[in-house]
Amino acid sequence: MTGPPNEVVELSICISYYDAPDYLLRCLNSIRNSDTRCKYEILVVDDASPRPCTEAVTAVFPDAGVIVNSENLGYAKANNLLIDTAAGHFVLVLNCDTQILPGALDAMVAYLNKHPDAGAVGPKVLNDDGTLQPQCRRGFLSPLSSFAYSVGLDRLFPHNRALGEYLLRYVNPEETHGVQSLSGACMMVRREVIEQLGAFDETLVQYSEDLDWCYRITAADWSVVYLPKAEVIHSGGKGGTNIRFFRSLYYYHRNPWIIFCRYPRNRFFPLYGWLIALMVLTRFSIASLRLLWGERRVGTRKGSSH
Repeated sequence: MTGPPNEVVELSICISYYDAPDYLLRCLNSIRNSDTRCKYEILVVDDASPRPCTEAVTAVFPDAGVIVNSENLGYAKANNLLIDTAAGHFVLVLNCDTQILPGALDAMVAYLNKHPDAGAVGPKVLNDDGTLQPQCRRGFLSPLSSFAYSVGLDRLFPHNRALGEYLLRYVNPEETHGVQSLSGACMMVRREVIEQLGAFDETLVQYSEDLDWCYRITAADWSVVYLPKAEVIHSGGKGGTNIRFFRSLYYYHRNPWIIFCRYPRNRFFPLYGWLIALMVLTRFSIASLRLLWGERRVGTRKGSSH
């Protein structure tokens, strides 16, 4: 933690951990070296990891709060445990396989302080090689945009607004702009939003919980903002996501379908909805076979948007 002992905590940094000790240590050290000036607290949940993290966390941040679960609860519920105990006016949900670059946290805090209508803000999320992870700024998952994303038409026609709506490929990633959704790898949410709408939907367990949360935030007339001035590196696919393979694979395909059906905009296309369901089922079947054949990876490949 930083700042005088009795100073009000401005930011709660909530990190969910499962069996990625080297990445967690790198994440914590990046926070310590990020030159963050606001008063913050560190909260970590160990989601019944076979390699516990309490000693590693307290070695870097002696005052950090650590929750150790006796059973694995999944990403959404584990994060909600942290969010429920957070004292900060702003809450940062952060993956343990991220690195905070200098000035990023203060930039996001400053934006939320300056824009009271903003319910959540997220940084430019980078791969290890410095390229953009396009999933850090997303538009609406409409029938057309979901189809274009699934078959790759958004990559072929990046400047087409209808086809590229989901990953906003037609919007300059160097400009601050409103989005429908941020990346759960790193997103900062205002306390008032959490009190009004709650946190992650625990029925989603893992995957798409960030998409659902942001959709609820925008539906409640808060703005959700992508802030490229703040930068974070996300290695992606470390820890629980690619350790508990079959469970992760199931939720990775199940949850987007739930999100797709949940919002009224998509209910005008019932026949198209069945087509999307068939595509999801097909992709799940192919991915399951690849997993059996030895491809040990679950999740989106975080390629550049260009």
